[in-house]
Amino acid sequence: MAQDFFHPKPEELAIVLITTTVLKQAQDLIAFCEHCNSEDSEFTFELLLDHMTGCDPTRTEYILEVPAHCPNCRREVFEKTLVMPHAL
Repeated sequence: MAQDFFHPKPEELAIVLITTTVLKQAQDLIAFCEHCNSEDSEFTFELLLDHMTGCDPTRTEYILEVPAHCPNCRREVFEKTLVMPHAL
């Protein structure tokens, strides 16, 4: 029962394709990622995507057209990668 509270049913999920244009804007918000600063990376990249798209974080899953990249270390950043944003 409690598990249903945290995981919406598949038919309740919104799947959003993140185009390279939106991805670039979200990527520009990244100060660093978990690869180059594991102690201070606190937020998943998908939280930045929620901010950019205005989507409901409790029922949205994202598909990236291409991976984002950390501006610091240039490693690939995916939806669940931990990042630290610049001030929003």
